[in-house]
Amino acid sequence: MVRVIATHSYDEIMAGIRDESLTKTLTKETRRELRQFGVHVTRCKLVDFADCKVFKLLTSQADRQGMATHQFYQ
Repeated sequence: MVRVIATHSYDEIMAGIRDESLTKTLTKETRRELRQFGVHVTRCKLVDFADCKVFKLLTSQADRQGMATHQFYQ
């Protein structure tokens, strides 16, 4: 889910919620990821989504390196 949400703008996400295109994409990706664990996904949908600011108070070089190499942000 993070990969799908992180690669879309807020406006694209809101439009995708309205026309169900985001629901189709989320369901497809979630099925693919969870199939390896024997989980059957019927539907994956955002029911509440809001634009918000996130503040990180502490940071280090290791944090920045981790964000740059983390699988969700590639």
